[in-house]
Amino acid sequence: MRVPHVPSSASLPSVRSWRALLVSIHVIASVCWLGLAVALVALLGLSLSSPPGETRVAAAAMANELDLTVLGFSAMIAALSGFALSTATAWGCFQHRWVSAKVVLTLAQIALGTGVLGQALPGVVEDARSGAHGAALPVALGLGLVATGLAAQVWLSVAKPGGRTRWGRRAPGRRPTAPRWVFAMMVGLPLIDITLHAFGVVDLPVLSAIGLVVALVARSRATPAKARGVGLAPSA
Repeated sequence: MRVPHVPSSASLPSVRSWRALLVSIHVIASVCWLGLAVALVALLGLSLSSPPGETRVAAAAMANELDLTVLGFSAMIAALSGFALSTATAWGCFQHRWVSAKVVLTLAQIALGTGVLGQALPGVVEDARSGAHGAALPVALGLGLVATGLAAQVWLSVAKPGGRTRWGRRAPGRRPTAPRWVFAMMVGLPLIDITLHAFGVVDLPVLSAIGLVVALVARSRATPAKARGVGLAPSA
């Protein structure tokens, strides 16, 4: 009787491979977020420049629909995957200035986009139907700020300026990279969330958020590498 082959741990994807997949998810979601923010600015600009009528209404309605169906979800996936990368690698969230700046920018962009601009867009559509501009210009300017913040995050990721923060300098040593299962979880859960969202099952990436909490708990129990006499370079 032939014994089925069971893959050994060595034959499974490595930590580096899982990390690369997680980086890919983060980059794709971030590009979608930036592209959609620019698209909404263009649509609202079209609505503002059009006379009262179908074009003004259609442009505002399309901006609102894209925000509801794609932009908000892409923003959440980009944010959660970015936080997961910071948590699962030796960079941490607040140990390096450039990562801390990205965390602050991301939270501000989510708050502005979801809490303010997204709430205002339905009113912009109603104003367009009545022939008025309403809050279209302030919303377009706010989306421009979101896009600018995303462009700044690209620069931060490439340049990595600033060195370590006060918390980073006080840390006893760099934490080791998270185990393979953390990266696998943070790759698999966003893909499930995206699939469920595509079929209209969920509106928010709940599984990714739960996975991030699990990763945070797992990392909080990690022993600093220096305490074990191991020096690890940051990897992200």
